[in-house]
Amino acid sequence: MLLTLNEEKIKGMFVDAYNKIIISKDEILKNLELVLNQIVSVESIEENKRS
Repeated sequence: MLLTLNEEKIKGMFVDAYNKIIISKDEILKNLELVLNQIVSVESIEENKRS
């Protein structure tokens, strides 16, 4: 099966993907915050080991 993409299809796919990200942005930000807290926690532990 041959898939033909034109500018309108690509724009539509971009808008769909963007909307999915916006809808779940709160969850994405929450997960990012958890990861950043883990990084800071690990860095703090490593810094204490060096001291």
